[in-house]
This record gives sequence, C-alpha cells and structure tokens, in this order.
Amino acid sequence: MREVSNDIDLSHADGRARFAEAARPLVAKLAHGLYRELVLERIAATIKLSSARLQELWGQAGRAPQTAAAPRPAARSGISAGRGSLVRQAIVRLLQFPATAARVTAKERADLDRLHEPGIELLRELIDDLKRAPAQISAQVIERWADKPERESLEKLLQKEDVISNAAAAGSELRAALVRLAELADTQRLQELELKSRNAALDELELQEFQRLTTNPPTGKVSG
Repeated sequence: MREVSNDIDLSHADGRARFAEAARPLVAKLAHGLYRELVLERIAATIKLSSARLQELWGQAGRAPQTAAAPRPAARSGISAGRGSLVRQAIVRLLQFPATAARVTAKERADLDRLHEPGIELLRELIDDLKRAPAQISAQVIERWADKPERESLEKLLQKEDVISNAAAAGSELRAALVRLAELADTQRLQELELKSRNAALDELELQEFQRLTTNPPTGKVSG
C-alpha cells in the first residue's frame, strides 16, 4: 500500500481516487476477515470516506453478506465445554458484536469482580471500555488495543471462533455466559468460606453469606 501511494498526491481528490482504484485489486486478493476489514478502514480513512461508501464505490454493495456463506447447522448454545471457557465465549461475542456490551447489567458486571478465572481481567476491561465508548464493529475494538499485548490474542479469537450473523443470538449467548460466570463466582466464594471455616470462625456477615449459598447452592464448576 505504501508503494501504491508513493507517486500519488493524496492532498487532491483526483489523487485519492487514483489511490482507491490502485488499492482495489490488492484488497480483492485478501480473504474476508478482520485483517481485510482493518485494511479497508485504513484506506477509507486515507481517502476521507467511510469504508461502507468505499466498498459501494468499488461495486461491492457494502460488506459481504453473511447469508452468502455456506449454510451452517442450526445454531448451538455458546455455553458448551467444546467451545472454550465461559470467559472466552463472552469475550468473543463482545468482539463480534461490541454493541451487546450495552446490555450488560451492573450486577452482571459486579459479579465478574468476584471471579478468579484466566482471562477475567481482559473481559472486565473489555466491557468497561465498550460501555465508556461504544463500538459498532470488531475492527474498532481491535484498533483500541493496538498498543496492548492482548491485541494478538483478540485477533486470534476472532479468527478461530464461529461468527454469528445474528446480533440477538450473540446477545443471548453473552447473557447466558454471564449468568454461568455469576454461578461460578458463587461456587468459588462458597469454597473460600468452607476453607476458612475449617481454620477459623466466620464472622456474622460471612455466616449469612454461607447460609445463603448453601440454601441455594450454585451450579457452577470451578476450573482447573
């Protein structure tokens, strides 16, 4: 792309048009995915257009529709052992549909603070960031992590995981994962209280919490 722009004056409209046309066959060689989307965003910013308008001008009529892909089996629940941890599933759905972060309740977010699971800090930070500054597409989220070591991990998650084309389905999967994570937090807390009770007396608040957790025992399983 640098070579394409070397002999083009991007300060003028005709130069930007020439740059877009020169870049078009190069972009056409890229497979659909996050990297292609990031390249489109960068080209569009260079010629001062939106990526959607750029693709329209290129005759692509916007993004490649999800429905054009090969038919998939009936949607499965994202809460299954075969698709990674609950934390990972929640992160992936937020990456694929960043707007779903707005649906995360204060209680669901607070429950995550009680968890001790791999990746939980990244999930908390991702939710907090998307609530402060909402995003609409995956590329926007990845760009925010450009200077952070987690960027590579986020990109790999997007490449490996199945993409859900339905935002409502993604939101349901995110909510289900958060519910299960809350149950896991209760399980971890109950184990902490049980362990403490073997060596010391629980205070009044801890006793009340212990009674609540044992009256309605959590179903979450502790990893590891």
